[in-house]
Amino acid sequence: MNKLTAFFKVKKRRREEERLRNSVDKVAPQLVELAYRSLLGREADADGFSHWVRRLKDGQPFEKLLEEFLRSSEYRRRATNALPVVADTINHQSRFAVLGNCQSRQMSRAIQALTGGALPLHKLVHPHASIPTQDGEPSLSEIFESHERIFLQPWLWNEIKPLYGRFSHKVVLYPVIVFSAFHPDLVYVAKPGGETYFRGPLMDYNSSIALLGWRAGLTAAQTVQLFRPEIYRRLEFFDWWESSRTTLLAEGAACGLDLQPLLETWARRGCFMHSINHPKLHVIGDIARLLLNELSIPLRPGNAVKFAHDFLADSAVWPIYPEIGEYYGLPGPHHYMFKPETPGFVPDSDVKVFSLEEMVEGSYLAFSKYEKADLVCPRMELPAYRDLQTAIETNGLDIFRHLGGEASPTNPNSNPYRRLAAHQFWRKGVAQVDADQIDPVTAPGFTFNQHTPIAAAGSCFAQHIAHRLSTSGFNFLKTETSVKDSVDAGSYSARYGNIYTARQLLQLMERAYGRFKPEETAWLMPNGRYADPFRPTIEPEGFSSLAELETARSEHLAAVRRMFETLNVLVFTLGLTEAWRARADGAVFPVAPGVAAGAMDMQRYEFVNFTDAEVTADLAFFIDRLLQINPKARVILTVSPVALSASYEDRHVLVSNTYSKAVLRVAAERISQQYPCCDYFPSYEIITGSFNRGRYYAEDLRTVTPEGVNHVMRLFLRHYANAESSPAIINPEMLAEAQRALKIVCEEELLAAAISQ
Repeated sequence: MNKLTAFFKVKKRRREEERLRNSVDKVAPQLVELAYRSLLGREADADGFSHWVRRLKDGQPFEKLLEEFLRSSEYRRRATNALPVVADTINHQSRFAVLGNCQSRQMSRAIQALTGGALPLHKLVHPHASIPTQDGEPSLSEIFESHERIFLQPWLWNEIKPLYGRFSHKVVLYPVIVFSAFHPDLVYVAKPGGETYFRGPLMDYNSSIALLGWRAGLTAAQTVQLFRPEIYRRLEFFDWWESSRTTLLAEGAACGLDLQPLLETWARRGCFMHSINHPKLHVIGDIARLLLNELSIPLRPGNAVKFAHDFLADSAVWPIYPEIGEYYGLPGPHHYMFKPETPGFVPDSDVKVFSLEEMVEGSYLAFSKYEKADLVCPRMELPAYRDLQTAIETNGLDIFRHLGGEASPTNPNSNPYRRLAAHQFWRKGVAQVDADQIDPVTAPGFTFNQHTPIAAAGSCFAQHIAHRLSTSGFNFLKTETSVKDSVDAGSYSARYGNIYTARQLLQLMERAYGRFKPEETAWLMPNGRYADPFRPTIEPEGFSSLAELETARSEHLAAVRRMFETLNVLVFTLGLTEAWRARADGAVFPVAPGVAAGAMDMQRYEFVNFTDAEVTADLAFFIDRLLQINPKARVILTVSPVALSASYEDRHVLVSNTYSKAVLRVAAERISQQYPCCDYFPSYEIITGSFNRGRYYAEDLRTVTPEGVNHVMRLFLRHYANAESSPAIINPEMLAEAQRALKIVCEEELLAAAISQ
């Protein structure tokens, strides 16, 4: 951008500022009249009118006028006369105070909306609590003295606890919400001296890529070309989720809150942040509801928070880059439109947005006022940023050919594999990794915690997952148990024993809900007793009578219904494609007639080897039914690495085993791609992978060793359980940056703190 263009941009910005001032001058008298008439029910007196008009013209937010009116004795008298039924509630709720950073304003509004009382006193406080108290406002001491409950954030309580520790019984901690995964390019930049933040076109928010391009000597137009997937991968933009999640959950834990269930709910709705440290209103509303419920404070029915104004949306809003949105599967459309702060107190003010080009050009204009060494950003010191800056400085305009990556108009012949992640290459993801550190899991679609009801079913390998969950402190769902249980039956959520095929699982659900009633009801055992054909080993000695068997079956199917209706997660391990079924109605059995009970009769029974299309259809039908019964259900599919013990096909068992596992793996892949609620976990790949050189199998070459089971379960819990994550999953620098962001107070909030309490 040349000097002439910059000159006109400055003039345009000054004209906008002048227009804004003129707009405020014009509407200020109208706002004051409106406030007096609607809230106090009278015309403004001359002194009050001129006082507030002058303050609005000087930059006082209109919300300040409204808050003072709502706290005034005149308004309370009027409210009491108009609404005598809720007068006591209004007076009681006014004893709440909310202290903290810019999120405290949202918390104050959310508490008021949920309780129906008066707006709690709200005071913005920056680190070290050094914002002075304004005339007519209570000091921190007075706030603690005069309020029943003081809601504040952990960092603030740590700062002021030495002075106000005697009021600990009044303190309610609420978390600072910081989540960088949606906006990994957004950074804070310190000005010379490091005491204040550099302000670009979007207040304190800056683009790390724009800063990198400027420091490397690119023009603004060249830097715009850096906003592309291969650069995002190189700068690890797709790797921020775990550090963001860990920071959020730790902040919640500091307040005595488990935020994992809320995080899962927010994530299902899409992006829940306006920027890295400005959550959307419903996030604060959910936390306020959680806190108020724990305090046993009565709440209004419904969710009035949705009618409150989202003040943080008036601040700068950073977009979700399309590639980031696509990576996380967020509902779109996504774009590169950046919204600067909006003067929320000016009615009908224009909503402005910057394009990517305008954001970068504006950033360059702001950067140009400083020397490169003067602007400090810890992100620029990370190896990925240093390496990229060196590459740019070395290659200049030829940077994209050297970077490689996806084909683009500026690089049509680039190799699309050159900048893929390490786990996408055999050499980097397998051959060069120690066997016990191999981790083929990339991005699980959901997680669970120790309170999540988890059920398990499937082949014999599923017993390992069920046993480890139930003995590791997780909420493993048991809707049916018995002291008579054999190992396989006792390891599952209900007494159905091993479920080897997808058809068997589907028919179990259909039988439980009365949609399928097989003709086969009982098998005779050698001892003269009876076995259930669909779980023949559940009672090793059998049932003494058909009536006893039918009673046990009814109780069992009721337990299965409870399991499906109460689980949040079902882990199902696909084991076989070969099965035996009744010719009359297609009922599938877990073992062939005559193996554990009954007798083989080829006129009544037939062998079947399911195809990938049949297995996929059965799984799809099952999940559709499950979601009708339990919309919150999620499914984790695995394929058992335990080989077939025998094959009825007239071919070598090794060939049959390969076919069976290939079919099951293809079906699991198709279903996990089709259903957002379904994930595939690669236990089969971990156990059978050549990297472990066969040591995860016992001498019979089909039984999985404890070492192999431990590898599987370590990765399963690492990725799906809300437990301490492995250092290999969380980048410590990302975690440190997220933790620094917890104490950031937006500069525009600090500037307005004295007049917008």
